Amino acid sequence: MKTAVYATLFHCMSTDQKPQHKKCPSGIDSWCFYQSSLTRGKKPGCHKDWVKTPINEEYLPKILPIYQRLASSELLSRCVRDLTQNFKEALHSMIWNRCSKENSASSSRVLIAVSSAISEFNDGILKVLKIFQDVNCLATSLSSEHLAFFTDYRRAYFRKKIKSSNFKVVQQKIKLVKLRRLKIEKKLGPMYEYGDF
Repeated sequence: MKTAVYATLFHCMSTDQKPQHKKCPSGIDSWCFYQSSLTRGKKPGCHKDWVKTPINEEYLPKILPIYQRLASSELLSRCVRDLTQNFKEALHSMIWNRCSKENSASSSRVLIAVSSAISEFNDGILKVLKIFQDVNCLATSLSSEHLAFFTDYRRAYFRKKIKSSNFKVVQQKIKLVKLRRLKIEKKLGPMYEYGDF
């Protein structure tokens, strides 16, 4: 994983005069155009077409400490355990669910999306439902309130469950089973392949 982190830096520093793709993954399916072309036996394309604006080597002393932190064993061990999403990322995903990044939106729509996402994130759906009810002078049905309450309860339940030690033990056991299965597959070959007899 450390090599993959540094591969992105050196890939972006590459030029036609000084290609730096040693750390990039090789193979036909590689994300690196240079390695992919070499594997196919073709001449790699021009870096200006693929890398666009390469990072100047003068900035390497400023950028390298950031990459060293990204490639630290402590951070990578957290990534392996799938504990990478923090509260900010969770909030951002709620905002983007309401107002997509791909499509442009008016500032009022973005403001509504952000405020409703923050309210739901902090107080829950039931509170947001009651706020919208008060602002718009609407009456909500009992079923919508029950649904909002159930959604909030489920979110709180899963948050507690994830923090519990039993959940972590189960996750470790699942990971061990997956690793064993991969080792067996490497030894014996795939047990099942789609469309294979």
